[in-house]
Amino acid sequence: MNTSVSCIAVLREFFEGAAVPYGLSGPDAEYALTVYHNPHAKHPMDPRRLVGSRVTHWMREDQYAWAPCPS
Repeated sequence: MNTSVSCIAVLREFFEGAAVPYGLSGPDAEYALTVYHNPHAKHPMDPRRLVGSRVTHWMREDQYAWAPCPS
């Protein structure tokens, strides 16, 4: 169990509401950030430190499932 990484963030790019490969959307791109938290982290990141209307945080419910982090 890796304790050195507290979370992994994935930046997604959208164009006209659909996810597109990064850099292909042009100047009117919209972005969303998804943060997956490591439940085994020695120094976990507090989800309240990274907030925004397009930021979602996920925590492990069990070995196979992720659940949205309560806001």
